[in-house]
Amino acid sequence: LKRKCVIISLCLLLTFLLFLVQISSEKRPPFKTPRPLFDYDGRLSDTCRLYLLEISQTPVPTLLIDRHVLKHVENGRCDQMDGVRNAIQIGVDVEFQWKSDSWDKKFEVLFYVNDTGKDFLDFRTERRKIIPK
Repeated sequence: LKRKCVIISLCLLLTFLLFLVQISSEKRPPFKTPRPLFDYDGRLSDTCRLYLLEISQTPVPTLLIDRHVLKHVENGRCDQMDGVRNAIQIGVDVEFQWKSDSWDKKFEVLFYVNDTGKDFLDFRTERRKIIPK
């Protein structure tokens, strides 16, 4: 009889705990679903692949933020970009600002602050830019 009482009380306790877990999960806000910045199917043309490999030769990790270049990559028309723009806009973390003298002149370097507590990159430019991570 004592064993049955212990088993029943454990079952009731387990049921109560499961009920509490369900209530706490309902009160939690839903996770944000990431949304793409633009519709891109992931297939690069050969000219875009070669162009991106050519411009990716940088001394530190960079983020391509030039809208003109990104539009051409999205449309697969990277062969039409020669001579269109003087400098390609790239984002570089301020940690690498000490290497700013070694950059190629084909880049317009914009430095950003990467705060781990925030879900965006804060570009410190005259016209402030904020880009989601």
